[in-house]
Amino acid sequence: MAGILLKDGLKFSDDMLPKIYEHCQRNLPGYARPLFLRFLKEMSLTVTFKQRKVEVVKEGFDPSKVTDPLYSISVDKKTYVPLTLDTFPQVLQSKL
Repeated sequence: MAGILLKDGLKFSDDMLPKIYEHCQRNLPGYARPLFLRFLKEMSLTVTFKQRKVEVVKEGFDPSKVTDPLYSISVDKKTYVPLTLDTFPQVLQSKL
């Protein structure tokens, strides 16, 4: 999974998803391409300004635990598609 925090002033739009997919295809080897995307509202930091990742790792990509927008890779469509409670079981079966 890749956690994405957009720059200030930049708003998420669905047309970003195929561009992210294409960027990953072009620039990352197959084993490094994220199967899931999570768009973070903010990056929480420790008192020493390090990223707090423990909570994000615990939540994983389970839509029942995550409030951030989640997306799953769709190789057929060459983009990322929304990961919801309805699609979660099918995604788990296809990824395992």
